[in-house]
Amino acid sequence: MDDKQTRYQQQGVALAMVLWFIAALSLLVAGIVSSSRTDVRQVQLQLQYTKAAAAGDGASHLAMRDLLLLEEEAEFKGRGIFMGEYIIGLLNVSLRVVPTTGLININSASLVLLADMFEGQVGMSEEQAQDIALNIIIWRGNRPAEDDENVEKYVLAGKVGPRYSQFETTEDLMQVLGINRDVYERIADLVVALPAGGKGVDPLSAPLGVLTVVAGDADIAQQIIATRAEDPFQDHGVSDDIPEAYITQGVNTLFRLDADVMMEDGNIYRRRRWIERGGSRDGLPWRVVRSEPVRAIGG
Repeated sequence: MDDKQTRYQQQGVALAMVLWFIAALSLLVAGIVSSSRTDVRQVQLQLQYTKAAAAGDGASHLAMRDLLLLEEEAEFKGRGIFMGEYIIGLLNVSLRVVPTTGLININSASLVLLADMFEGQVGMSEEQAQDIALNIIIWRGNRPAEDDENVEKYVLAGKVGPRYSQFETTEDLMQVLGINRDVYERIADLVVALPAGGKGVDPLSAPLGVLTVVAGDADIAQQIIATRAEDPFQDHGVSDDIPEAYITQGVNTLFRLDADVMMEDGNIYRRRRWIERGGSRDGLPWRVVRSEPVRAIGG
């Protein structure tokens, strides 16, 4: 092989190495760019969540102020859903204040009401809904003398329980046999975990989902919503179409506030807080019991 051919071969190898090096650099740069874009999107999303949380928290305090003013004017007496529209900075916030007497209390609700909730809201069969409702009753009840069989069912399902005590938060439901994340998400807007309460709900303070369960008919629930719109704090006979066993009228000092924040790009985020009437350390006539993480609901 002459020198000329040798040079050509060496040049070819060198060219191949250069091309391979360029290709490797291209892949490396593409990976860095992709990673950077992902980081930027995550930062932008986190910024949106932070802004939504701040706007929602600010609006929730304004809503509680307005609710107390209505109470001073004897318009609000602890029953009925309050709706408000606020502008926080450049963001529009739609806020709804729901007295927790209008929600299904998982610590005191009757077996039949719980079963109807799973059947109507989740779409379970009557038998399956009753089984899960019974599991809730067992969970919050007294420990029996012999419960090895029940405990074994929980062990096989990979759950810890039953606790044989009250539910501390609604998320505790996911530890009950038959309830997973998907089932919980379908009923999360309907329930509350209170240490005491009635077996039913207050129809004047109940949101649409709860009304649909207790009325057993979506059209009747919509009619009640329309009737309440005339004056949200007056009964107007909204309980007439609901079985008496599902009705527990009363007043509670704990409220659920849902702040729906419209962002500049059209996305909507919800900030949910649980606020109780009563003095707080910062001097306000209410205190924040719990703030849930912001979640996207539309846009």
